[in-house]
Amino acid sequence: MCEFICFFFFKQKTAYEIMPSLVGSEMCIRDSCRAPFLLHSYAGGGSGMRKEARSMNVIRGVGYIRVSTAEQATRGLSLDAQEAEIRTYAKAHGIELFNIYVDAGITARKRLDRREAFGQMMKDVDAGLIDEIIVMRLDRWFRNIYDYHKMMNEHLIPHGVNWSAVKEDYDTKTTNGRLMINLRLAIAEQECDTDGDRIRDIHDNQIANGIWIGGCAPPGYRIENKRLSIDPDMQPAVSYFFERLLSCGSVRRAMLDMNERHNLHFEYGQAIRMARSTTYCGVRRENYNYCPTYISQDEHARIMAALEHNVRVRSADNARIHIFSGLSVFSFLLFNSYPSEDLPTLSYADPTLQIKKI
Repeated sequence: MCEFICFFFFKQKTAYEIMPSLVGSEMCIRDSCRAPFLLHSYAGGGSGMRKEARSMNVIRGVGYIRVSTAEQATRGLSLDAQEAEIRTYAKAHGIELFNIYVDAGITARKRLDRREAFGQMMKDVDAGLIDEIIVMRLDRWFRNIYDYHKMMNEHLIPHGVNWSAVKEDYDTKTTNGRLMINLRLAIAEQECDTDGDRIRDIHDNQIANGIWIGGCAPPGYRIENKRLSIDPDMQPAVSYFFERLLSCGSVRRAMLDMNERHNLHFEYGQAIRMARSTTYCGVRRENYNYCPTYISQDEHARIMAALEHNVRVRSADNARIHIFSGLSVFSFLLFNSYPSEDLPTLSYADPTLQIKKI
């Protein structure tokens, strides 16, 4: 009687083979390196698989908070309220929240490279320190489609990072879910553009009626009934500044003379803004009678022409400085060409000199 010994070889299947519907899901992207554990969890019951996976591998979450000054004042979207909601959401979903990035007083339409906290968060994403980002709502970090997809394609998708909104439910894995995100972003972008148009229209109307909208009044003016009027305390100094500027053509010289004569402490930045401002000649956008004047429009044009002529060319910050920088080389020997009593007066305007700048 023959005995047969049979050996059966079974290929261990991965989670992708066992449960095809999971392929491409958030769980498989994050847990692809733990297929044996997923197999065991699925055999023991699919309902507890995600909970057990999180217990084995903590989801590193962060929160992102943004609020503009106007929104905080009118809609109650305070930083503390957003942080409390994000912490509650993270605890309820088993996410270990280790940091919250805050951009306070920043509008959603501001360029991403000008959001300091957002930029640091993207650096941490690229460094592999984050698994999930939690925001209060989608419009807390984006209000246009371009920035959202740029962030997803350059940072979140390459590093397998998910995001979720506390007050909204989005499904980024389905076509309809991605469509809803695009629609919400398009609506938010349109709202921002409409608000911007409305604000510009209000400003245009105020300027046409001579109302000052620039915050603090410029030096030499004060605000009375929302309009600019001459400040009698500063009028002598500002008038003298423009008189000196028109006569010498130098902003720095005019500023120093004004400071010395009137015991002031103006800096060059303030002086150059005064020289360039059209407010001092009574012009603001399309209103040519916007406020009382210190100079005429022709005098302002003369000042601007002088500023263009006196532009200082600065070398780059990283320019190399060496011992012979700035020396001039002459193409002849002065003492051999002239007797000592007939030496010429050196001048860059002298056509007999050939000067080479090193």
